[in-house]
Amino acid sequence: MGDTNYSSVSGDYGAESGAWKGFPLGSSTSSAMVATYDFINAAELDLSNDWVATDVGTMTLDPSVFISNDTPGGNLVLDSDATDGDGNHLQMTTIGGAGEYLLPASGRTISLVFRMTHEDWSAQHWFVGIGETSTTFMDAAGDIAASLELVGFFHNGDDHTDGVPRLYAAGANNTKVTVTPSHTPAAGTDDTYRNMSIRIEDTDKITWYVDDVVVGTTTLASPFSSAMCLTIASVMATAVGDAMNIDLIKVGQTR
Repeated sequence: MGDTNYSSVSGDYGAESGAWKGFPLGSSTSSAMVATYDFINAAELDLSNDWVATDVGTMTLDPSVFISNDTPGGNLVLDSDATDGDGNHLQMTTIGGAGEYLLPASGRTISLVFRMTHEDWSAQHWFVGIGETSTTFMDAAGDIAASLELVGFFHNGDDHTDGVPRLYAAGANNTKVTVTPSHTPAAGTDDTYRNMSIRIEDTDKITWYVDDVVVGTTTLASPFSSAMCLTIASVMATAVGDAMNIDLIKVGQTR
């Protein structure tokens, strides 16, 4: 797993703020699973075992998903050629064979953060969060497949307010819900990083954060019933080849 860290991690993404406030990051191995992906080297993107990358459209770039060392600390890059409808989605599906490993449950907390940016937050389609595995998670029109449980930040470059992430979720009935923000997040600034965070409590309570500020909450009418995994998508809505860059992902789940 390369530089993936399954220990109890603190620091900038510790228990003191946002989705991680109060999360049990102590030394007890029975309290929580915490994994951090810094994307320092290529070993952290094992496309034959742990991650599944799926090209969307008629992608010509090879590779289109890779680790870049051009940025200090390394970056996961989802890149695209300059064709409308081309892009990719990526899921952490196995962890050595465990499959979908994030399962909301009564009394359980799941927290995650993506430190990320996009070369064009406004014009393109993108998603970060967790969801059930699907080789058709996002299509060329930037739409997410039906019949999936998921939660994340979603933007369709054709239909949504430029660059403003939508708070998106679907529980056991697979009905996609767009949650009205309590504090509308600003549009992303191209090539500028922001922290996109989510906290799930029990099987139905979700809080979304941007840079540790709460932007929305909901209680699902149809609670989660299925396990999910880390899910990332970036598909072009214009004939421009833009990339999504992810510097860090941290995910935790209480036992």
